[in-house]
Amino acid sequence: MRRRDHNVGRYLGLKTAAPPWLASRQEAAIAALREHGLPAPRHEDWVYTSPKKVVRELPLSVRSADPVDVPDLGGTRITFVDGVFAPELSRLDDTVAALSSLTEDDGVASVEKAETPGFSALNLALLQDGARIRVGSGPSRVHVAHVSTGTGMSHYRHLIEAGAHADVDVVETYTGTGTYWTHVVTEVAAADGAQVRHVRWQDESTDASHLGTVAVRQGRDSRFSSLSIAMGGAISRVDVHGQLADLGAEVDLRGLYLQRDGQHCDHHTTVEHASPHGTSRELFKGILDDTARGAFTGKIVVREGAHHSDSEQANNSLLLSDRAIANSRPQLEIYNDDVKCAHGATIGRIDSETLFYLRQRGLDTAAAQALLTFAFANEILGDLPQGSLRTALETRIWGWLGGVA
Repeated sequence: MRRRDHNVGRYLGLKTAAPPWLASRQEAAIAALREHGLPAPRHEDWVYTSPKKVVRELPLSVRSADPVDVPDLGGTRITFVDGVFAPELSRLDDTVAALSSLTEDDGVASVEKAETPGFSALNLALLQDGARIRVGSGPSRVHVAHVSTGTGMSHYRHLIEAGAHADVDVVETYTGTGTYWTHVVTEVAAADGAQVRHVRWQDESTDASHLGTVAVRQGRDSRFSSLSIAMGGAISRVDVHGQLADLGAEVDLRGLYLQRDGQHCDHHTTVEHASPHGTSRELFKGILDDTARGAFTGKIVVREGAHHSDSEQANNSLLLSDRAIANSRPQLEIYNDDVKCAHGATIGRIDSETLFYLRQRGLDTAAAQALLTFAFANEILGDLPQGSLRTALETRIWGWLGGVA
């Protein structure tokens, strides 16, 4: 059935000229949009977040001439401002290039099909720019910074290609001011034995909307770890699609969302065990205050023949207000025997006895609550190495809590 809840024609009229090597994929995406449209509110995968609320009917962003601040996390950095590559704010090496600077396909890997319907197709149809990160072997660390300065929508697509036995760290940061829409798709192809660690830190304006997708395909004995931090945006959603395509692949997905004052955040994950001896771990935590709403949907799919798959999933939410709402929906689809799969979810408040214990030792109520809430959040950061990124995250979380670093 075709879905006509969104008139995609008004968006396709904004299409920009794609690089010649990308034109065929863009045309396939446009055809998919015309055929299927965008998801309707009644769509099962959008039960907690209305697509109509995520979409902002805005023109494409035009880069501001005003100076912008970019967090310095060290290492290689590629920066985009209002949808446009900013070379003067970047530090590139031979592993990183802006898509707009490429003159040919050059073997760019694609994880998602060009004709994939929905928002991924819209992203490709309206693509402004993005980064190609290609690491053949050895270690590499790249910071992909996104800054928005006003009204408009920015569509990015990033391609991360980790060669056999590569060791790659990629950090995506999102900041901005004003009312705008950021839409980004990140595709990750991890070859045999590759190690990819991916962090996306969304700290957008609280008047903005944010829609992100991470699509991953893993080779034999590869490992992909993902950390999603969501603090900004009036409304935000992040989808993570992981495919353990070959023997012995491992994936570890973690997420932390801190929301207040009516903010809405949704994480939607799908992990597909498509080959034997795959291992997946998921842990997502939400901290919700005032009238905020947080949602998590986690689907684990074990395909026929994916024997000895081992999967665990957990979603824990902490409510700091009687008016905050948390939704959790774990899902399992298992098509063969000889697997181990588990999932669980909790929604609760700060333990009153523990709070009383800290107050008895000299902390006031606000400080005790902030300390316990930070401890709840800090488990998500547990595997993050000490350094500028972790320090920045911990400082920001303490600031959000009103604590003292």
